[in-house]
Amino acid sequence: MKGIVSLRVIVPALTSLLLLNNNASAQQTQSSTQAASSSALEVVTVTAERKTENEQSVPIAITALEGSTLQRDAVVSAQDLAQRVPSFTFSDFAPGESILSIRGVSSTDDGAGTESSVAEFMDDVYIGRMSNQAFDLYDLQRIEVLRGPQSTLYGRGATGGVVSVIAAKPELDAAGADLEATYGNYDYTEVKGMVNVPIVTDQLGLRIAGDWVHHSGFTHNLYNNSHI
Repeated sequence: MKGIVSLRVIVPALTSLLLLNNNASAQQTQSSTQAASSSALEVVTVTAERKTENEQSVPIAITALEGSTLQRDAVVSAQDLAQRVPSFTFSDFAPGESILSIRGVSSTDDGAGTESSVAEFMDDVYIGRMSNQAFDLYDLQRIEVLRGPQSTLYGRGATGGVVSVIAAKPELDAAGADLEATYGNYDYTEVKGMVNVPIVTDQLGLRIAGDWVHHSGFTHNLYNNSHI
């Protein structure tokens, strides 16, 4: 952008020979300006350092996904999140024992009650057990993934990094609601809902969100003729 501004200042002082190319230079400048405008980065506000700032200004290796992006890309679980965040992986070591890994740093302890090298927070509340880290992602304001060792800024040091999940805040200017339902094979049923109610305009509001999932078993139990 500075090069374009300098060009416009210098051109009037050039010789008459160079002025013959003025129209071509102007067209190139206009094309460059339009290209710069179309490729402008979207401003994403994060709180990785406990203060509101532009993601591009944070001196941390961070990936932030806003709620609109999560909804558009159908990011509803940690598996989906891992497909969109560089150097972040998720795997189920066993039922109830999730393994979060950032830059290859993780914990492989075979116990649901152990802590992970990657710390996960929900609205600044630390989720201390691996068995609780694979919750459904719904009605969120954004997710911030901080890569690399983190200090106690969030209340707990983390060797691999931090996954910070921020729920959507109540909207104080208008009421709203949302309902989603899904049905699939083996009686897979999922219902998601959200209700937003402003109580005192610009001062107080209430937002309630919930997610219910049911899935029948896919193994036929011949003893009692049921699916487990």
